[in-house]
Amino acid sequence: MNGLEMLLGQYWIIRNENKEQYYQVKKELSDKNTLKFIQEVLGWKLIHTEQLIKIEKCPAHAKAFMGIQEFTEVRDYCFLCALLIFLEDKEESSQFLLSELIHYIEMVMKEYMEVDWTVYNQRKSLVRVLQYAEKMYMLKNYEGNVSNYSNEASSEVLYENTGVSRYFATNFSSSIKNMNDWKDFENENNNDQKIEKTSQTVFQDLITSPAMYWNDDNGKEAMYVKSKRQFIQREVMHYLKASLLVNSHNASIVYVDAQPVGDFHPRTNMISEIVLLVSQWIHEAAMDKRKMSLNEDETIIISKERFQDILLKVKMEYQELWTKEYREIQNEKFVSIVKEYMKKWMMIDENDEEIVIYPACVLTGGNYTKDVEEKIHERKMENESNWVCEFLAICGRRF
Repeated sequence: MNGLEMLLGQYWIIRNENKEQYYQVKKELSDKNTLKFIQEVLGWKLIHTEQLIKIEKCPAHAKAFMGIQEFTEVRDYCFLCALLIFLEDKEESSQFLLSELIHYIEMVMKEYMEVDWTVYNQRKSLVRVLQYAEKMYMLKNYEGNVSNYSNEASSEVLYENTGVSRYFATNFSSSIKNMNDWKDFENENNNDQKIEKTSQTVFQDLITSPAMYWNDDNGKEAMYVKSKRQFIQREVMHYLKASLLVNSHNASIVYVDAQPVGDFHPRTNMISEIVLLVSQWIHEAAMDKRKMSLNEDETIIISKERFQDILLKVKMEYQELWTKEYREIQNEKFVSIVKEYMKKWMMIDENDEEIVIYPACVLTGGNYTKDVEEKIHERKMENESNWVCEFLAICGRRF
């Protein structure tokens, strides 16, 4: 994997955490063409210090899956912002106690939200933030276990400020005081109508999202993809070893023989395997217009009840080959997990009544081999035979 792929696949590269990667990336960034690709083609800022190297990968369009995966509520993000402000006034390598941070957060947040450390959920929220900050090397734990704070408000932890937190947040070129939600940030970023901006928007969408769909809102991006298809293909192949896949209403970057950049689907885990089976089922059903109708924009709209039936049919058919967790999982939880995974990868979306299935759903799919299918059949026949024997035994005891 080259240095650019490393940077795109990680939030940043910290020298003290991975010196080998840091110096490899530093060396490769001396190439002027790579710098031009990052700054002009992608339109992203490169941060390079003695501590770290980072590409500020600001997406052209915000998506629900782009949040911090460890966070579960808005409060987590508020506490993170308070932590970043707190660390700004701390010298690198300076130490502080958890109690000092707690007092600061309570003081700085009081005009925005109520902070009550006697409430378990609020302490748990802070724990998530601090564990994330440790994971990102913004904090170093010197003594104590922050997990204990969830259950015991008097718990103490000694931290050290690493100094990298100052590079965590994005630096905006204009004031954000009047921005109220994510749409304001997105509009500010996309106000420029220049061709260069359209090009950057396309590349940003392709790299940060599993798929790029076009509609009336982003028609100019669709026109750019179609007219500059060869240029985009050449760039992503050269720098990412990937291919550009373009259909009538969508485009995506796919990795066939190369190591994907960042998170990817499918992985070698159970949920990916299940979704491949679901995707294959939908693909085969979509080939028959009597089963599913394809809209002009290549989406499929079905009821939530029917989508749930599809997931449970797949579960019923193949669960004998799944891990214990997914064999024994309750149907309701199973449906929820699969839906969330598919939404994250922009395969589906849902509203109050319906499920919208996007083309990315059938981009990848799979079945078990014939040998495996035969084993499933044998197991089912064996289970049915055992059930019949048990039933007859019970009847024999009764009569």
